[in-house]
Amino acid sequence: MIFPEIQVNPKDLKMLESQFRDLPKQIPTILSRAINRIATMTNTQVRRGITRQINLQSNIVGRYLRLFRATRNSLAARIELAGWRIPAAKFKGRRLKRGASYQIRKGEGRKTLLYKKTDPIFWGVMPTGHEGIFTRPEGKRGKIHELLGPSISTAWSKTPGLVRTTIDNANHNLAARIRHEIKYELEKRKAKP
Repeated sequence: MIFPEIQVNPKDLKMLESQFRDLPKQIPTILSRAINRIATMTNTQVRRGITRQINLQSNIVGRYLRLFRATRNSLAARIELAGWRIPAAKFKGRRLKRGASYQIRKGEGRKTLLYKKTDPIFWGVMPTGHEGIFTRPEGKRGKIHELLGPSISTAWSKTPGLVRTTIDNANHNLAARIRHEIKYELEKRKAKP
């Protein structure tokens, strides 16, 4: 899932062009700095919003987010949320005597899966060192499948209000950030002899 791009308002672009008539090469630099700062803030806000609702550590959520930064040539930044599902053991998974348990959303109960002969569920460690909750649905000699929880993009889109507030905050903060970067650039120009 791709987060909507963070772009510059054309009105702000006109204002910049009028203020920096003598240095037109500075405009893309100013805009890319402002966009990247807002994109980084938005990335952090998405990460915190997801970890507030879902039982995942922030560093795990960060692995599934990807930030594409703005450059002087492309004045847009975007955040991509990975669509692949996360192993159920990452959601505060626990090994039980017979089976395993995990808890996806904060405030909800733990889901306990007990080992049965018809549907063997167990906590296992693979030869590579990967730990997880596995099942062997085809019987004794069948393939092992890992149980999976939701993807980060699903968790983000299904968290009430998170999508709207994230987009609104990014749009609201961008204009203020551009003004700050303009002020910074003007002060830099005054300081130069």
